[in-house]
Amino acid sequence: MWRVIALATAVIVLLAVLLGIVFHFGLRRIQREDQAAAAAFAFAKAHAPSPTTRPDAPLANGLPQAAKISPIIEPRPEAPQTALVAPITLSASAAQLTGSEIRIQQGREPNIGFWHHTTESAGWKADVPKPGLYHVQIVYACAPGNGGGVYEMQIGQHRFTGTSTPTGSWDDYNTLEVGDLTLTAGEHPIALKPLTLNEGRALMNVRSVRLVAVK
Repeated sequence: MWRVIALATAVIVLLAVLLGIVFHFGLRRIQREDQAAAAAFAFAKAHAPSPTTRPDAPLANGLPQAAKISPIIEPRPEAPQTALVAPITLSASAAQLTGSEIRIQQGREPNIGFWHHTTESAGWKADVPKPGLYHVQIVYACAPGNGGGVYEMQIGQHRFTGTSTPTGSWDDYNTLEVGDLTLTAGEHPIALKPLTLNEGRALMNVRSVRLVAVK
């Protein structure tokens, strides 16, 4: 009996010694692996390139973000501005009349009428704001059986001549194209008169003289 107990005790002691040896070597192995991993991490950290961030790169959550580059917008060239000159209208009521019969007639718009003599004339002063080329026009009316006379328009040293023709009635106004001329800025005298008249016929009724800038 005692032999059995002694043998069992010896076996137990031997197993304990073997387990102690195995545990000791296993612990040493784990420590060596941990030391190797720590050394590898330290080596990798020492040789890794340091991160750089641009001064203008904002940080989000501690991590550098790519800087936003604003597009370069070129200013659009401004379109050249063209100064527009409004037509210069010289009304009948603004005319200086010379003659015994010629007169201003009132109606929907005043007009110069009773133009029966070559000695009668109408004059204006045109204030031209901008030098340039201008169309010269007469807004007029002429009833059948009248007109046919030759008129003369003088603007400064320029002279134009033409013939008045019936428009349909004394109330039907048309635009008579006189001609083109170049004017300087400033005041220009304008005179309109008949050169020839058919007997018993009026030259025309004039509502206005217009100077229209050529664009």
